[in-house]
Amino acid sequence: MNGPNFVGPGTGRPIPAQVDVLIVGSGPNGAAYARVLSGRHPRARILMVDAGPRLTTIPGRHTRNLTDPEERRRAVLGSQGGDSPGAAAAGTFFVDADAAARNDPGTLAAAAMSTNVGGMGRHWAGATPTPHPTELPSFISAPQWSELFARSRHLLATDPRPLTGAAHWRESLERLAAAFGGVRDMPVARTTAPDGTVTWSGTDTVLGALATERRETFAIAAETVCTELIGKRGRIEAATMRSQVDGSTTTVAAKVFVVAADSLRTPQLLWKSGIRPYALGRYLGDHLVVAGRFTPDHLAEPADPDTLLGAGRTLNNTTGTPSNGLGTVPYDPGDHPVHTQFGQVADRGEGLMMFGCMLAKDAQDSDRVWFHDDRTDRYGMPAMAFDYELTGRDRELRAYAEDCVGRAADALGATGVRTVTQPHGMSLHYLGTVRMGAADDGASVCDSESRVWGHDNLFVAGNGVIPADLSCNPTLTSVAISVRGARAAAATFDSAWRAPLISI
Repeated sequence: MNGPNFVGPGTGRPIPAQVDVLIVGSGPNGAAYARVLSGRHPRARILMVDAGPRLTTIPGRHTRNLTDPEERRRAVLGSQGGDSPGAAAAGTFFVDADAAARNDPGTLAAAAMSTNVGGMGRHWAGATPTPHPTELPSFISAPQWSELFARSRHLLATDPRPLTGAAHWRESLERLAAAFGGVRDMPVARTTAPDGTVTWSGTDTVLGALATERRETFAIAAETVCTELIGKRGRIEAATMRSQVDGSTTTVAAKVFVVAADSLRTPQLLWKSGIRPYALGRYLGDHLVVAGRFTPDHLAEPADPDTLLGAGRTLNNTTGTPSNGLGTVPYDPGDHPVHTQFGQVADRGEGLMMFGCMLAKDAQDSDRVWFHDDRTDRYGMPAMAFDYELTGRDRELRAYAEDCVGRAADALGATGVRTVTQPHGMSLHYLGTVRMGAADDGASVCDSESRVWGHDNLFVAGNGVIPADLSCNPTLTSVAISVRGARAAAATFDSAWRAPLISI
């Protein structure tokens, strides 16, 4: 069988009691730590754990790359936890499906997560725009950001070339450029073969050879919940695990701990472990999305959009359609203070376009995810709750975004456009919950190298580390930050020979 060693109940291999690096979470950011650390220390024994199941032989493979529709359907459903009563997007489930259905005010009603080996990297749309310099923390220098983004693009296999060269797509770009200026094709994480076949970047892309080769130094424990970090005097010594297969528990000692469990479960694990700085879970940001869907006048409106998009597809997932254009009007603090993403799919003269703006949240410390002491979630961890309110600035940006949708429709000659504001949480771009900072002043959880304040061997990773009011898709930025953190983690231990983690 291809792919790395899997350990834990049902695999025939026990979870090791001691490793060099324990990574909690197997999405793109956990994978970035594994890739960088294994590259710098080839003998380092790395264990990655994830609460979700293994869904493909090659872990983290993007579901778009599964050619069998039934295999793709099983992979998407499997990542939702099987009995999930609701899905926010492909491969995700709502934290609270009832709250999402009601769209409760004052909360992140549609908060959702993905639980499977590979995380959201198996289901994401692949958009990898670069933030405007003013959106990035200034305590990391511009040359450092430039190098980190270059490395992140490499790990994600980002391709800046257009998804399509179709004449009707170029027509739409030209019209939107006249209305907004600065319009460009969206960089998308994927590789294209000489015959035109596209392979979409998943978490396996970030893992590289770790996803396809068996190594004695790397293993994954699937369906394994990390329930607590154990330490003293500013150093984590071990972590406790519980198997979802048979309920057994294991304690794993390590030299370096990386929590990359997503923007909601990373602060949850720290909270459960008694690591509770004031900023933990606070400054929660979500991209409020204001969008419209319409047909440009140089295309005919389809009688049934499903025949154009394909069953269950959206404009972010149109693999196999004759044209799949994706573009952007980048954020500009003076002229266009939102990030705009638009997509078009067309066939035989018919077509649809989605034009949407993502609004950076004016995050306050009162915007937060917090955790109950007397209630648990489906994984036995403290149940989540949210406080989340729009500010005056947020409402001003929402009005601006609504105007932008109308301007786009006018530029493309579309009529009857209805603008929709998505419920809070639908973007899946949750920021700030374990945010980095320049000083341990109570407004951040970790330093500029993602090391949790007061803990010399504990690192956090993911979109939640991003502290700024970032308006664009965050994966490129969070992976860049993870590269920086992984380099700092690599410097904390030597590369002396060690006994193998797994005998192969």
